[in-house]
Amino acid sequence: MRKKLTIILSVIIVSLLIILALSGFIIDYQWFSEVNYLNVFLKSYKVKIAILIPSFILIYFLIILYIKQFRKKYLLSSNRVIDKITEKRQNKMISIISIIMSAIISISFTNVFWYKILEFKNSTDFGVKDPIFNHDVSFYVFKMPLIESITYALMTIVIFLIIITLAIYFMMKEKDNMISIKSFIKGEESEETKFFAKQLSVLGAIFLLLLSLIFYIKKINLVYSPRGAAFGASYTDVHVTLYMYTIISLFCIAASFVVAFSIMKKKIKPIITTGAFIIILIIAEGIVSGVVEKFIVEPNAKEKEMPYLTYNINLTRKAFGLDNIETRDFKASYGLTQEDIDKNKGTVDNIRINEFDQSLEVFNQIQSIRNYYKFYDVDIDRYNIDGNMRQVFTSARELDVANRDVQSQDWQNKHLFYTHGYGTVMSYTNKVGPTGLPEFIIKDIPAPKEGSFKIDKPQIYFGELNENYVIVGAKNNEIDFPYGNGNSENRYDGTAGIKLTPFNRLLFAV
Repeated sequence: MRKKLTIILSVIIVSLLIILALSGFIIDYQWFSEVNYLNVFLKSYKVKIAILIPSFILIYFLIILYIKQFRKKYLLSSNRVIDKITEKRQNKMISIISIIMSAIISISFTNVFWYKILEFKNSTDFGVKDPIFNHDVSFYVFKMPLIESITYALMTIVIFLIIITLAIYFMMKEKDNMISIKSFIKGEESEETKFFAKQLSVLGAIFLLLLSLIFYIKKINLVYSPRGAAFGASYTDVHVTLYMYTIISLFCIAASFVVAFSIMKKKIKPIITTGAFIIILIIAEGIVSGVVEKFIVEPNAKEKEMPYLTYNINLTRKAFGLDNIETRDFKASYGLTQEDIDKNKGTVDNIRINEFDQSLEVFNQIQSIRNYYKFYDVDIDRYNIDGNMRQVFTSARELDVANRDVQSQDWQNKHLFYTHGYGTVMSYTNKVGPTGLPEFIIKDIPAPKEGSFKIDKPQIYFGELNENYVIVGAKNNEIDFPYGNGNSENRYDGTAGIKLTPFNRLLFAV
């Protein structure tokens, strides 16, 4: 009986944990399906799964291989032997550690890089090349972000492995009562030292190769340089920084072989010299760039920066589709007559004298009616009014329960009673009343039910402002709009929204 009860409780707990883990996904699935964006929602998960599974498998086997090879070579170098039981126990522990690490790394990798991978895979040429490196502009938009992110991620991993390898080495040296740091630097010929030297030589070489790639990326990213008179590569970037980054990048490639060889041979001096030279090159780049900018560019900035200003202007025009505009001289005529005005009455009658910001402020001051209504923005439109096409401002009266007093901020008011905005206002863009306020075409509450601008469904359940969820179809009626000393009531009669089935109630509850 106890065993049966344990099984039932276990099933219930596991089921609740699964529901808890998947509740967000299921709710989002229903919501995106409701607004007809299910394909967009599922696309991200399809891409993530396509990245997660192979990356997990690859990382798992790489970690297993690295740890087991590390153990094997260390045991051989130290002339140590472990029994079968210990080896089996270690293999099990290695497998568990590999699974955990692979899961963490692959999930993190997927969450960070899935969209960049999607951009990289679906990149399309823009047909426009940058004038510095002759790359299509799409390379910088779709491909470079992924290359840069992966490079820095790999550099972080390599630095982590170097630190871990050194820590293990010194811990083992300390455990064996050996002189750790001194023996490593002076090159004393213990087997353990040789083994760790090989590990570090590989990691050191990879570190410098990645550093070379980082400086290559920095060179490419000069197209984003803010140094010059305009955004983009400047005279100093092209004539100094670009070449210095190239030199540093190539030197890092050569240095990777020097460092690997030096570690293998237990020679510390070439490593220090190489590292110092890289630092000197980096400092030299900053100094030389500053000198050129100060003493060559600034005294003659117009001439030096003109080609790069031209690149900036031309590519900006092209980006906004302004590169093929035909320009013509237009000779203005100052002999405006009443006949000209009469011929262009439609245009003259729609000359806007009211502004968006001021109109929005007035709408909120005199037409919000209650503090829980708010006009979020003003749109411009055109309607046929009395046989003439007229330009108008229009804005929806949306719900904003956050503006209610604190006593009214209870759960029922926020989610059951105050569920929607109501109606709209419309005013002429070219007319004001006697007091200087906009002349309204539609105003006040309730919304007009007849005439040229009757509104059949003034209730606004889906707007730009309200991000708060509401529950409709409950036993209580919803507050529709203020009427006299009370409120008119309403019940939602649409079909949109997520149905509150018993299962969905459980999902929202957890």
